[in-house]
Amino acid sequence: DLHRKVFGSWFLGQKGLAILRDGSGAEAQGALVRFGPSLNHGHLDDLGLIYYAKGWQCTYEIGYGLGSTHTQVGWARQTASHCLVTVDEARQSGGSGGSLHLFARLPGIKIVEADSPLSYAAKGVTQYRRTVALIGEGKDQYLVDLFRVRGGRQHDYILGSQGQEFEVSGVELGPEEKGSLAGLEHAWGEKLGNDGDIIGMPNKPYWNPPPGNGYGFFYGMRRGRAAGPWWVDWALGGPNQARFRAHVLPEASAEAIVARAPGLYPRNRNASYLLLRRTGENLQSCFATVLEPYALPMPSGMADYTRLLRSVTANQGAVVPMHSLAALLLRGTAPGDYVECALSVPTAGEYEVQARLYRYSSYGAVRLSVDGTPIGEIYDAVASSLEGPVTVRFGRRRLAAGEHRVKVEITNASPRTLIGIAGLGLVPAVEAERESAKPEPILSGVERLPVAGGLVRASGDESGFFPPAAVRVRRGGRDEFFASQAPLIGRPGEVAPENSFQTPVGPAEWSGGAVHVALRGREVAALALHGTKWLQVGGLRIEPVAAAFYGSVTRADAGGNAVDVSGSLPLAGLEGEGILFMSPRYTRNTAYRIERIEKAGSGSRVHFGTQSILLGQGRIADWVDKQTLTSEIPHDYARSVVGGTNNGFFNGKRVESESGTTTFLKDVEFGTPMRLAVEDASRFEAGSVVYYYDLSVGDTYSIPTAVWLSRTEAGTWRLVSSVDVRLNGSVRYRKPGGAWTVARDGLVPATGMEASLEVEWKPAGAAR
Repeated sequence: DLHRKVFGSWFLGQKGLAILRDGSGAEAQGALVRFGPSLNHGHLDDLGLIYYAKGWQCTYEIGYGLGSTHTQVGWARQTASHCLVTVDEARQSGGSGGSLHLFARLPGIKIVEADSPLSYAAKGVTQYRRTVALIGEGKDQYLVDLFRVRGGRQHDYILGSQGQEFEVSGVELGPEEKGSLAGLEHAWGEKLGNDGDIIGMPNKPYWNPPPGNGYGFFYGMRRGRAAGPWWVDWALGGPNQARFRAHVLPEASAEAIVARAPGLYPRNRNASYLLLRRTGENLQSCFATVLEPYALPMPSGMADYTRLLRSVTANQGAVVPMHSLAALLLRGTAPGDYVECALSVPTAGEYEVQARLYRYSSYGAVRLSVDGTPIGEIYDAVASSLEGPVTVRFGRRRLAAGEHRVKVEITNASPRTLIGIAGLGLVPAVEAERESAKPEPILSGVERLPVAGGLVRASGDESGFFPPAAVRVRRGGRDEFFASQAPLIGRPGEVAPENSFQTPVGPAEWSGGAVHVALRGREVAALALHGTKWLQVGGLRIEPVAAAFYGSVTRADAGGNAVDVSGSLPLAGLEGEGILFMSPRYTRNTAYRIERIEKAGSGSRVHFGTQSILLGQGRIADWVDKQTLTSEIPHDYARSVVGGTNNGFFNGKRVESESGTTTFLKDVEFGTPMRLAVEDASRFEAGSVVYYYDLSVGDTYSIPTAVWLSRTEAGTWRLVSSVDVRLNGSVRYRKPGGAWTVARDGLVPATGMEASLEVEWKPAGAAR
């Protein structure tokens, strides 16, 4: 569990956080989706996405500074500054927090799907749902982002990144406009003072610049009509010259907008954004975007700021960590002040001396030296606004193997005595020559595909249909596809959708949930499915014994962190997978990770390990009436910055006193005391301690299943699956290095996510 928490994909059900991870070191990538309630001091960003790759935060999270500044109140906390969809240009309002529907951690694809329609309940929104897939294994990963929204008259898909150096292709943009996206009269993005307040608006703490939705901070807008795919490509920088490209795939003609915006303070990096705008009455949208980070290989010999902080010494002044910039600040007092560190080279040879430096209005001019001898020219790091970090090449020197002292010294070429340092390096000359090249994108031919087949309503969302979506990319000689439809929850009588999209080997057909298909030429190279009844393509058919396991809670064991449920669940394969609990009383489902499953009578016992089903406790202050109590102890999960003092988090949850008196919450109003609207307050007494429980007898559950198959160089398949799966044709399998077992009726047992089987698969009708 600890290893998965730190290095693997993970979710936290009550907090509503899902993290997708793949790769390690310079190839590590991660995506965070937050579907839980936005609590006190949070931002208005339910379902927000943050994507990390190539050593960068690619989707820019502006951050949190002094809570009273105009930029914090009017921009950083607003929905429009995040990677989200806004409805009618409004900030999120009405409720907060949503449900987890899918979470898969397969070898070549990680998937999360969550929704939070309460976030825009004030706008009558009935669907607000995001599906994110991190695709790839080990390197050259990319992210697919599908965002479905129903309700309102205008939907703006918004995505921003760091810096303002970007290119646009695929759409013809008009000239740069004056003012802001909120009009000429509300333009704040270029009026930001060093203290985070708007210049000319002193002594107005917590002021929200009108119109109050963040749109007044976008500036330098350019617009065009997007009739087909288009992209924005940001230059992030760094020693690997990282770039970040967002491929936008409109479902119909829409308005494309690019704009610039500020960071949290002038000392932070500025931002730039793309917006895809759709309009219409009672609007239904399904936005599709493919996010592609790419870079040169990271040069060796470069020490980043975390290493520098552990090893640098300064003769005068102070060394101050600047964690938000991944840099250290030398706060010198006079020319001659310096920082110095030891860097080692493995072999004798020619090396280039490099520094990664920030440029800013208060930064001075520096000289570098190696082993006491200056190298290169003095570098002046002054700039009108924050820039960088930029890689400065000071020259080459032949060095012996071993340790060398590298010094950064403030000079008298400038009156300023500060410098921001993100890295120092002795880079092999051959690698330094490669740095003059430009990184090449990893994807080509990114497109949105038409999806054939019927429409269904997602379970728990009866207000409208769930639009299916499919995208195709070309990566490393492979055609790769990702498609999404309403996931199946396993409920008896559930309507299973059947949809298809075209591939070079014919239609790929699937029933429910999310699927991934990879082709190398006309050969199927990999297949994945999650919350899916079946998938077939190119003569291959995969059919899990269940798209999801479904049943009800028969006993909730709060002390043992476990529940007894109906249904005979498999005793192996589901460890670490998500189990989703639902009730008509709840405003959202609640998700737990399965530690283990054991037999319990005619049903099963599901253990959660350290995850408690206890949400909190209170003490009755007063019996108000037959359906109202008050508690002396307020609970922070009852309030949010989106939903106010009544966000629906506790609705339907069980309340139990120490004496065993039980009722169910209908509503909670945060405060001191905290008001509890309950079904029956008659047997509760003032002064008694009560407990709030997340799960109750009668709740239903769903466990979506997941399958991964990839073709090996030997022509067999690697199978990773949380469930027994049936393959068409002649099938046999074995553990790595073990004996072969013939799969009766093509049925291969579950492996769980930590193991795999080698499978020999001869589809029916294929040549033997």
